Amino acid sequence: MNVQANSKALKGKATRGSVVVDSLRGRLRLRLPRLLYLGQQAKYISLQIDDTPENRKIAEAKARQAELDITSGNFDFSWNKYRIFNHLTVLPSYQEEQPRPALSLTELWDKYVAYKTPICSPKTVIDSYVPMGRHFANAPQALDQPLEIRSYLLGATTEQMTRRCLMNLSAACKWGVKKGLLATNPFDGMYLELAKPKYKIEEQANPFTAQERDRIIQAFQTHNAGKKGISYSYYTNFVKFLFYTGCRPSEAVGLRWKHLSDDCAKITFTEAIVRAGGKPLSRETTKTKKTRKFSCTNTLQTLLLS
Repeated sequence: MNVQANSKALKGKATRGSVVVDSLRGRLRLRLPRLLYLGQQAKYISLQIDDTPENRKIAEAKARQAELDITSGNFDFSWNKYRIFNHLTVLPSYQEEQPRPALSLTELWDKYVAYKTPICSPKTVIDSYVPMGRHFANAPQALDQPLEIRSYLLGATTEQMTRRCLMNLSAACKWGVKKGLLATNPFDGMYLELAKPKYKIEEQANPFTAQERDRIIQAFQTHNAGKKGISYSYYTNFVKFLFYTGCRPSEAVGLRWKHLSDDCAKITFTEAIVRAGGKPLSRETTKTKKTRKFSCTNTLQTLLLS
C-alpha cells in the first residue's frame, strides 16, 4: 500500500471522517472512515474484546488515537498501533458476513431432487423430476432471471408442462430458502399465471353395470387368436379379479400370496407394481400410501382357490 500517497490524500479532509466504535456479535471493533481508502468498502479493526462498559472506554481511547493520527496525517496503515493484541486479524466488513455463492438453476434442482428422492415415489422421480431436470439443464441458469427462464420453458415445451416446471421450481426455491441456500423465492406464485389443465369432471362415477361387466369377462374368455396369433383369454381371471375387488391394476399386479389369508377370505393391499421410465418398478406402498384390508366374496374366494 502507498502510505505516503494516502497520507497526502488525508490533508485537509480528515475532518470529514471519524473512527467509530461499534459492536458485532458482542465484540467491539473500530470502523474506519471510507476516505482512508479512497472510497473503498468500509474496513474494520476487530479489537477482540467483549462489549462491556470498561472495554468501551479502551476502545474509545483507541478510536480517538486513530482520529488524531488521521488529522495529523500520521495514520498507521498497518493498524498495529490501534490493536489491543498484536495477533488479532483485521477483516474488511464484507468478509465478516460473506454471501453464499449463487446457485445455478441446475445446481438447485439437483440438490432438491436428491433431498426428495428418499421420501417420494420412484415413479415421481423418474417420470416427473427427471424430464423437468432436462428442461432446466437447457434453460438460462441464473435464478435471478425468472422471466427469462419462464420464457424459455414456454418456447421449449407445452404451457401445461411449463406450469408444472414452474410449480416444482417454486417448491425447490422455497426449500432452498428454508435450508439457507437462497435468500428469496423468485418463482413464488408464477405458475398460477398459467391456465390450469382442463380436466373433464363428471358429476357422478359411471361404473359398468353387472351386465356390462359380464359381457367384458365373456369377451376375454372367448377371445380367439387373430392373424397375429395372440389370444387375450389368459387375462380372464385377472379381469375378473379387478372387477370383484375394484382395486387398481398396479395393486393387483403387486399382490403376492403372502398378502392373502390361508383360506383366501381376506386380501391385504400394501404394495404395487408401476411403470416408470418404461420399466416395471416395485413400490412398497399403494398409490394412496395406505394399507387396505379387503374381505372377499364367495365368488372371489372360489376364484382364488381354484
